[in-house]
Formats: sequence, structure tokens, C-alpha cells
Amino acid sequence: MPDNTEALLQRVRAIMPELDIEQFEINQEGLINEVVIVNQQYVFRFARTEEYAKILKTETQILDLIRPHIGVSVPMPIYRSTDSMVYPLLGGQPLSRKMVLEFDESTQNNIAGQLDHFFTGCTPPRLQD
Repeated sequence: MPDNTEALLQRVRAIMPELDIEQFEINQEGLINEVVIVNQQYVFRFARTEEYAKILKTETQILDLIRPHIGVSVPMPIYRSTDSMVYPLLGGQPLSRKMVLEFDESTQNNIAGQLDHFFTGCTPPRLQD
């Protein structure tokens, strides 16, 4: 476990002192945030620097903007501060590059079309079977 486990635990407790912490998982993949998943129920994100806190704020604004316009679950913060946010853990799995590369070419193209549609707002092309 990382050296900052106790500091992260204290930050979680400061935000949600009433939360009974049974499971505490630090996600090591965050580059700009320290990410903690508590009880497989809540995601706590803490910006690593002041500059990254600005990115976290922008990300939160983008989530608020897109939430009503897309058909997939988007994190809905239940706590926000200048350098952190907390939201309920969404079900499912992250879509990783590794995962996509394990799919066949047709599935990869389908995913690419859906991502294009999401990012550009256009209708994805109908793929041939």
C-alpha cells in the first residue's frame, strides 16, 4: 500500500465522518488525482496539486453539462470542494485500451463509432455485419 494511506483515510473521514469504512481501496492509476474507493460504494478523488484541482473543477463542470444529454451513467458528485469530489461508484468496468484490443475488429470499430458519436455529436455510421 502507498505511504499516503493514512493521510487519505483521514481526508475521507473528514468529508464523511459518519461513514463506516469496511473496505478502503486506493486506485493506483490516477495521474492527476489520488482516487480512493470506499466500501465499493463511493469514489473519493483528491487533486494532487493546485493546478490539477483546476482540472478537477473543469471536469466536474463538463460532467454537469453532458449528464442530461447522454444515455450512460455519469458521475454525480455528492460532495465537491476546490480540490476534491465524492460520487457514488458507477457499476461496470472502465473501458481500457487493453480491453478494446482484446475484441475482434468489428467490435473495435463499433466502439470507435460510438466514441466518435459521443465526442462529435454526430450519428455513428451503420457498420456492416
